[in-house]
Amino acid sequence: MEATRDLVLPRRGDGPALQRGLVLADQYRLLSVLAEGGLGRVWAAYDIKLQRKVAIKIPRPSPSDSLAPAFLIGREARLLARIDHPSVVKVLEFGRVGRRPFLVTEFLDGISLDDALEALRRRGAAGRWRHLATRELMEMCPKSSEPDCIRLASYDTTMALMFRGIVDAIVAAHEARVLHRDIRTSNVVLEKTGRPVLVDFGLGTSMGADPEPLSGCLRYLAPEQVRAQTLGADPRSDLYQLGLLFSAMLCTREPFEGLTAAETLCRLRGPGAPTPREIDERIPLDLDRICARAAAPELADRYRSAREIRDDLDAYLARM
Repeated sequence: MEATRDLVLPRRGDGPALQRGLVLADQYRLLSVLAEGGLGRVWAAYDIKLQRKVAIKIPRPSPSDSLAPAFLIGREARLLARIDHPSVVKVLEFGRVGRRPFLVTEFLDGISLDDALEALRRRGAAGRWRHLATRELMEMCPKSSEPDCIRLASYDTTMALMFRGIVDAIVAAHEARVLHRDIRTSNVVLEKTGRPVLVDFGLGTSMGADPEPLSGCLRYLAPEQVRAQTLGADPRSDLYQLGLLFSAMLCTREPFEGLTAAETLCRLRGPGAPTPREIDERIPLDLDRICARAAAPELADRYRSAREIRDDLDAYLARM
């Protein structure tokens, strides 16, 4: 994505206006905008001192003297620092320019999972020509070092292998007592090596933290979060989002895609998300069951941990 040409005009004390070529903290030269969300923008930047490319998240100036952006990005930095896993984006630095904080992470050379699935769907690779989907996917990962047997695997098996990497990342996060709370296709980057990497812990929190006002993507909110109108700190809400994510990977579309907000809320308060086989009957039954159990509407019916999801995935992959 090319950097936008408009400038973010700062308030007094917020630091310089952000634009391509600006050097932050005498070290990071802004190159282009990678993504934009509710909190602010993520920039590609060049680390002048260490001569490497990095990503920098910079919140937009707060309309008041609220410390919310600084608090959230600082919390995200601390949470990421607690996790050491190849499928979790690595934090490099947390700093400030004026009153505006910024978070520096590793630069991921790849494509968002959301964009990858959309490309597959546009090409029809996961529809009528589903057997070609793995080949199409591997074209997006030209540096993959996986053995040929994975390259030649079915689309469903390839998705199961990639999803296992994401689940393993959540296992590591939960062992560090970190909850992501915003697991979705746009927050996974598929590197050119084929490795999936979980990014954006902006809504993340520590296990046992107090509930917060409801926020995040409605299509990925767990039913218990909608009923309570808060974004809680129960790890099973992460498992619910994992189930929806895997369903989206298998079907190349999100379970609630095409529904209005009212229709989505009705499903969340009633039968829950459709299973992959309700969307595409060709999905293997074992994978459908994994998604259904992970995304069960009732907490008691879900997996108890991400480790259990990983165990069922390993059992499926061992049979392939």
